[in-house]
Amino acid sequence: MAVSRSQAAAAAGPSPRGGGVSMLARGRWRWGLAGASCAILLPLLLLLLCAPPSVAQKKKENLLAEKVEQLMDWSVRRSVIRMNGDKFRRFVKAPPRNYSVVVMFTALQPQRQCSVCRQANEEYQVLANSWRYSSVFSNKLFFSVVDYDEGADVFQQLNMNSAPTFMHFPPKGKPKRADTFDLQRIGFAAEQLAKWIADRTDVHIRVFRPPNYSGTIALALLISLVGGLLYLRRNNLEFIYNKTGWAMASLCVVFAMTSGQMWNHIRGPPYAHKNPQNGQVSYIHGSSQAQFVAESHIILLLNAAITMGMVLLNEAATSKGDVGKRRIICLVGLGLVVFFFSFLLSIFRSKYHGYPYRKCIGPKIQSPFPTLSALDSAALAHHSPAVGRALHIHHVDPRLTRCHLGLEVPMPRACPLLPLHLVILLVTFRAQLKCLPPAAQPSPPSSALSPPS
Repeated sequence: MAVSRSQAAAAAGPSPRGGGVSMLARGRWRWGLAGASCAILLPLLLLLLCAPPSVAQKKKENLLAEKVEQLMDWSVRRSVIRMNGDKFRRFVKAPPRNYSVVVMFTALQPQRQCSVCRQANEEYQVLANSWRYSSVFSNKLFFSVVDYDEGADVFQQLNMNSAPTFMHFPPKGKPKRADTFDLQRIGFAAEQLAKWIADRTDVHIRVFRPPNYSGTIALALLISLVGGLLYLRRNNLEFIYNKTGWAMASLCVVFAMTSGQMWNHIRGPPYAHKNPQNGQVSYIHGSSQAQFVAESHIILLLNAAITMGMVLLNEAATSKGDVGKRRIICLVGLGLVVFFFSFLLSIFRSKYHGYPYRKCIGPKIQSPFPTLSALDSAALAHHSPAVGRALHIHHVDPRLTRCHLGLEVPMPRACPLLPLHLVILLVTFRAQLKCLPPAAQPSPPSSALSPPS
């Protein structure tokens, strides 16, 4: 059967050239579809990226801006922001927060009688004013104070039982151990607080103190007083060479330095401490690492009384007056030294709880005397026969004569406040007074000795 050309071409299928054109068209169609998809999705993606934040995020940002604005408004009015419990929880503890807050926990009310709180508050005000009026002032750091009578719940929340206390609250996270200022070791000077804040926040504060002319005025008055005195006594300046006056001035300086006045000036301790539970006032600090101002005054008076006693003892031993008067002076001097040194020793014992320090070299020997050990009695009798006679020591054990003073000095139980060297002093002066020559009797007149004419 004959087949036409058109039917044969249809049975053979498409030619190679026509099939290539169809595949190219199909690829172009796919690329066009992908381009159309990108053209639709890209605006949608840009719309999602540039879309306004959610309601919660916007509310959080508004709250943070409101808190910062409120804190800045308070800081402009007052460098240190006073806070109660509600303000502390809202602006310091509650998020969001992108700023640091330094809080001073204190008790400034007069009934609390916290003098160190007032002194620390003065330094804190100096630091806050230096930050407020500096050129780098910003909203990244704020200073606040929480008084115990206005925010007792804050003290309970932080388990805080002492004041003053300085704490740093960082923008994120909870305060660490280093965020609490070591007040006992460093002190509360504004410069030390600024250094601590720089370590915690990288904010460097240059402390500017208000000018204080009290020292200059006092120095000018002193110079004027001395100059006026010298001018009035310009014709008689022998008092400048008065040894007693210079000795008294030197003793005043020594008493002031040995009683801890310089420590008080550096650390600024309170004058005394009143127990809030029972109202008892303590003038002596119970620790050897601190002291009160009243304690330094007490130590100064005790040292002055002991020195006065020693001066009287020296006067009784070196003067050439009446023997009875010298004995009275000696007894008064001994009483001053023994009583006030015993009082000073009792204060030392209350601060250093391990006192008296007992150190024994060799076996202990029972003493026959109630106030001296056997070693001390033998050593005294060996070194001073006059003292031995005064103590009624007629026989000395040869085993004890080889010992020296200081090898065993236990505090006697019968006389707990009487130290050994005071006993030695007492016995020495007793022996010395016994050896004093009697008062010379007035010689009869020559007329009485001559025979009658």
